[in-house]
Amino acid sequence: MEFDRRGFVLGLTGLFAAGNVARAAAAGAMPPGGYDLADPAQALEAMLRLQGRLDGRDAPWWYFGRIYAMVPGREPVPLFRFEGLEIMRLTPTAGGEYAATGVTTSFFQDWRTGKVMDTFANPVSGKTNKVMPNLIGGKPGSAAAFYSTRGVRPGRMAPADWRGEGLELTWTRYGDTVWLAHDRTYPPGLPQPMGESSCGKARIDELHDRNRAFVPASFSSTYFAPYPAWMEMQGQPGYVIWHADGLKLESADALPADFRARVETLFPERLAAPPFTT
Repeated sequence: MEFDRRGFVLGLTGLFAAGNVARAAAAGAMPPGGYDLADPAQALEAMLRLQGRLDGRDAPWWYFGRIYAMVPGREPVPLFRFEGLEIMRLTPTAGGEYAATGVTTSFFQDWRTGKVMDTFANPVSGKTNKVMPNLIGGKPGSAAAFYSTRGVRPGRMAPADWRGEGLELTWTRYGDTVWLAHDRTYPPGLPQPMGESSCGKARIDELHDRNRAFVPASFSSTYFAPYPAWMEMQGQPGYVIWHADGLKLESADALPADFRARVETLFPERLAAPPFTT
């Protein structure tokens, strides 16, 4: 297991990030009876409806993308593609927060054929690497993060030790579409800095219809990170860029059939987010 991608998705959801999402502004009037995005509590609810669900059910995100190596002195080097699943579950707590649990599963694919790889002829190092899937989260009981109007509290941090700086969101509207964007950096002290820029998209009327349990949404994300551990390039100069696009699904049953079959065969426990119990 390695700490490489969020995913949406957890890139989109911010489940495994410390800190806040972005600063807030929304253009245009909202639908009658819809959310006032200038109100912190209403903006929080709108954000969680776009990124997940508030009815206690899983919010699966299916995504796909490409990964490039950024090597000093060279143009971006195409490496491989990937396809994955990120599942988010939100649970309200007695303290007024929403506990977020999640699980992320990604498979690396050949750049040209799209087939899942067992080995990879590394064009940067010249080695042939054994490919490992990217597995994040899934720990039973504990939350990866807690959401509130105070911001996003990392699950590993006690409330007394956390200084919430307020929930900061960037909303952009054009016509019938609304976007929620944010940039994030990972906690200091890692061997190499990492960061991500993500944007989720939904229809205005669907996001603001509080009678809808499921809000259809999509996302796009660019992620900057060290080389995956299985590439055996630790200490070498450079890094990788992941670019992903994806969709939120009503359930894991809506996953592409071949991808779902692979997860069911290899990691059936990763087709659901773990419940929050602690």
